[in-house]
Parts: sequence; structure tokens; C-alpha cells
Amino acid sequence: MLKNAKILMLASIMSFMLVFGFIASMTGWNLVQLKDVTRANEALYENTTPEEFDYSEIESEIVNPTLFKLFRLLSSSEWAYGVGSYLEAYIAHDLRSDFEKINLGFHMFCGSACLILGVFQFWPAFRRKHRKIHRVMGSIYALCALALGLSVWVYLIYAGMDGTYDQLVGNWGLYILSGTEMFALFMAFYALKKRQYAQHLGWMAITLGSFLTAPWQRYNWMMLAWMDTGHTHQVINGAVDTVLYTQAYLTAYFVMVANRQASPTNTAFVFEGYSQVFKRNIMTITALGVLTMFMFYAFSEGNFSSDGYGKLVNTDLLTREREVLFGSGSILVSLFALLTVGMMLVSGYMIIAYRKHHSLAYLLGAMCIAIAMIELTWSHEIGYPTVHLSSGGSHYFGWGILHLLFGSMIVFAAIRRYELLLTEWTVMTWVLSFMPVGALWLSPIFSFIDVIPHAYIEGGHTSVLLNGGVMQTLFLIAMVLAIYGPATQARKVS
Repeated sequence: MLKNAKILMLASIMSFMLVFGFIASMTGWNLVQLKDVTRANEALYENTTPEEFDYSEIESEIVNPTLFKLFRLLSSSEWAYGVGSYLEAYIAHDLRSDFEKINLGFHMFCGSACLILGVFQFWPAFRRKHRKIHRVMGSIYALCALALGLSVWVYLIYAGMDGTYDQLVGNWGLYILSGTEMFALFMAFYALKKRQYAQHLGWMAITLGSFLTAPWQRYNWMMLAWMDTGHTHQVINGAVDTVLYTQAYLTAYFVMVANRQASPTNTAFVFEGYSQVFKRNIMTITALGVLTMFMFYAFSEGNFSSDGYGKLVNTDLLTREREVLFGSGSILVSLFALLTVGMMLVSGYMIIAYRKHHSLAYLLGAMCIAIAMIELTWSHEIGYPTVHLSSGGSHYFGWGILHLLFGSMIVFAAIRRYELLLTEWTVMTWVLSFMPVGALWLSPIFSFIDVIPHAYIEGGHTSVLLNGGVMQTLFLIAMVLAIYGPATQARKVS
């Protein structure tokens, strides 16, 4: 059953990559040709209301006709071409220089190459059967990945912060994404040089996760357009951007796991528990997390009581979140704090007391699932952002999905007696238990160094960066611990 699930999961992800890779290559080709789409964009923008208007002819002239047509068919012409629509970002691209357009087209080509090559690079059977082709494809993949990252920096330098779509969010988000991708590429080659093939696979999976942000973002847009929530593309994009990076890296993690578990067992490896240094670090960080939860959630109003958070985020835009969490006298906040502290303590103890935790695994899984139910409830009640650069309830949705998923996986591993997978998922769950305090730890640092202009704070940009950034950072830390963890070392990845 597990083997079939791995094959189905890999096949679904790879098909997803392949389809979007071809769409991206078509878009890149149109951009490199310097196709003049200004007239088409303006004609579409001016004709969003008349139902009798024929969009098909002009749609064929724009840079990315496939997605525009899907958005119009799934939702409405207003959502695709109206005020606050998907089209507005493309009209901004029309004003860029020829060099910038060619650079963007080159970026799309490199991205599509990485996605298409990634289908074969992360397919275990193909990799083992065609090792020479794998090495050649890997070299091309690496060159395209490096070129893609550098092309992002060229775009950002030319565009500047105000010229980047979504300004601060888009600018910093792309720097972080491309920086993560290129760092992971460097670490992958370092691991390869050391002949650490399992770790090489893990770091290459992180590069793949960076590329998967593009298809996942478009898929999210299409699904939310189809749901026809009545919100503009810009508002929906604020919610999507909060969870997007974590969503992409989570997909990459499952690609890594499917590849790793398809490899033979390393019989020379025996795991007897983590080192004393690692255990002491777990204890120290857990104590800080528990103390922070009590200070801010048991005796005050969470993030809203933090001076650092208040200086970094426009709390006037978060009134709905405050009302949902603290305005109705609900006991959910106290229960949430208690369960989160329990998740930190139980997962920390399970890491320290290796092989003594089978009965606690069910308790940890139950707490994770209970926390997820609270977070998903809050996500639903808060709803969409009040402005297009706020996160709304989307960060609670992201937290809820992660806690629900890993809680279920821990219970599954305990039932099936998958000792090393249970250990890995317990460590990852421990890291993810710090999401509620992550913003409380990070915001004072940004407030102290004072690097964000006040206008962007007032505009609501920082809530997406802070909430989405905490979620992404913690998940990447969890994934790196998995890359160097016992479940990875126990496999002969080749």
C-alpha cells in the first residue's frame, strides 16, 4: 500500500511539473520574441463588462494566453481583466525595457527546463537505469537553476522595490526565494563532493521546491478563481503568497521522502538516539517556547501584546483577527496555548527519550490534530485579507494544514511501527510547534534593526512577509533536520 502511494504521489507531482514546464516555456518564448502585447492588454482591460465582447482573438496575442483563458472560463472576465485582476501585473510588464523582457523570458526558459528535467531527475527508476543521462541532465539542471536565480536578481535590481509587483512583499520574497534556491544548490554540490548522496538528494529537493512556487501559485489562483469568492485577484494573491513557499517546499519534501524510501536500506547504519548536544538544544529551545507561550497567550493577547510585533505590523488591518481570537470570550485561545505547550513538551521529550515514546506518539498526534482544528476554524472565521497585501486568515490555514498532516503522519508511523519515520516526523512536528511564537521572536529583531520603511508597514506588506516568512523558515529548518536525520542516513540513496 505504501509503495503504491509513493508511486501515485510522485506521478501526480511530476505530471504537475511537466504541464506547467511546457506552459512556462511558451511564455518565455513569447517574451524573448519581444511580442508587443500592449494593444492586446489595453483592449482587454477596456472591455471587461460587455458580455458580447469576443476575447479569443486578442487573448491569442498576449504573452500567457493559456492561463488568462482559464481564469476567464473558470471565473469571469472581470476577475481575469478587470480592476485588481491578473492582467494588471502583465500591463506593468509592458512598460519594461526590451532587456528586462528578454531577461524575464530567459528566466521562464530556465524555470521550465528545471521543471521538465526535474521530472526525470527525481524519478528513482529512471535515475538508476540511466546514470550517465542523469549526470548530464543534472549538470544542465544546475546551470539552469543558477541562471534562473541570477536572472531574478537582475530583474529585482532593474525594477527596484517600487517597480516589483507587490513592492516590498514581491521584492523581498523573490530575494529570499532565489537566495534559498542558490544556497541549496551550493549545499547539494558540497554533499555530492563528499559523496553524501542522500543529503545531495535532499538539498536538490529544496531547489525543486523553489521552482515549484511558480506552478503552485498559478494553480492556487485558478482554484480560487473557480471557487468565485467575489474577491479580486490582488486580494486573493495576498492570501496565496502567505502559504505559497511552505506549500512548495512541503511538496518537495514528499518528493525527497518518496525517492529516499525507494532506496535500499543501509544495513551499516544503526541509530541509538541523538547526541547530548542536540538534546540540550532541544531542551533549551523548548523551555523558551513554553515561556513565550505563557507570557503572550496565557496572560495577554498573543502577538497583539508584543511591542515588537506592533511596530512591525499595521495592527489596524488585523482587527478581524483580533476580534475572532479575543473578542468573543472564547476559551479557544487558552486551549490553543495549552495544546501548543503540550505539543512542544511531548515532542521534545520524545526526541530526548528515543525508543521510549510509542504510547506518547498517539497523544502527540491527537494534540496536533486538535490544534489544527482550532487553526482551521480561525482561518475560516477571519477569512480573506481586508487589503490585498495582508494575510487574513491564510497563515492559520497554513499552520492548520501542517499540524493536521504531521499529526496524522505521526499516528500512522506509530501504528505501522516505522521507528525512524516516527522520529523524523516528531522532530519536524517539534519545529512546527513554534509557529505561534515565531513572529514574537522575529518581529523585535526587525523592529530593532529598523530596515523596513514605515510606509510599507502602514500598507500592510509586512504581515505577509512575517507570517509567511515564519512558516517557511520553520518548515525549511524542519526539512534540513530531516535531510541529516536518521531516516535519511538509513537509506543507500543512489
